[in-house]
Amino acid sequence: MMTRKFSTITNLTIMKSILCFALIITIYSIYGQMQVSFGADWNINLSRLRVSDAQEEDWLSDGDEPYFIMISFRSRFNTPNSTATWNNDYDDDDWANGIDDGNERNIHFSMGYSLFADVQRISLQNILAGTNPEILGAIVIAMESDSSPWGTIGDMVDDLRDAIEGELEQLIEDGGLNLLNPGPDIAESLQDIRDSIVPDFWESVGMVIEAGGDPDDIIGFHLFLFAAVDNTVPINFPSVANVSSGRLITREFLIGVNPIVFRGDGAVYRVTARVQPCPVLFAPKNPKVANQTVNASGKATTSWGKIKNE
Repeated sequence: MMTRKFSTITNLTIMKSILCFALIITIYSIYGQMQVSFGADWNINLSRLRVSDAQEEDWLSDGDEPYFIMISFRSRFNTPNSTATWNNDYDDDDWANGIDDGNERNIHFSMGYSLFADVQRISLQNILAGTNPEILGAIVIAMESDSSPWGTIGDMVDDLRDAIEGELEQLIEDGGLNLLNPGPDIAESLQDIRDSIVPDFWESVGMVIEAGGDPDDIIGFHLFLFAAVDNTVPINFPSVANVSSGRLITREFLIGVNPIVFRGDGAVYRVTARVQPCPVLFAPKNPKVANQTVNASGKATTSWGKIKNE
């Protein structure tokens, strides 16, 4: 009796272990599918500025009043109405308090942080199964404040957002992919977007800053431009000045090591920035309420913070 009882207990224990193991595998499988299905939140975050060379160094105006215009965007291949653009707060030129050579400041969260919710980094197998990849990123323009009205800067930001949105609609929304070899098409699209957003293009859409004899100065720009695909999708994209591009992966740019550099008009700004997934449990959210507009065709565009200030 003892032997049969012991044997029965042992069998039950083994069966429970097998069931627990199977349950763990099932939960892990379901969780993995949920991750693929719902994606993850990512962010681009400019967090700290060092002024290596200030523009304003005379006795009348000692130190710079920098600010950053950050216009973010995302669009999915061959997917109508998938394009969205938004901009962060930029109309604050007092936060750095007349920063001079060698000094550093933390960049305000509302100015330097952009959230991309529910991003799916898809595989080649996903693409072959019919899931279109997404392109996302941001253009950051470093400015030095002088006398341009915020309303004029707001008009410039609106024009650039409209231009970026139009380019994405043409190149990404209406663009197809070679499903058997999507990498070259994705790389070519990234190249086309980059060529459309360089400073020469700003002039082509009439973006001119006017402010009497002392307009705000464009110190430089940097373009973050990524394809939300994993390493099963080969993308060959050459290194280009003022552009961080390629596959969406965690990236870190640190002052003193490999910062984002804005250089021009007598000034050099170095910035710490990160491209990274948000923590799962405590993903930071943009503190501003989204401003959403719908055009005549029913397409919604989301923006964050102030767009124009008269």
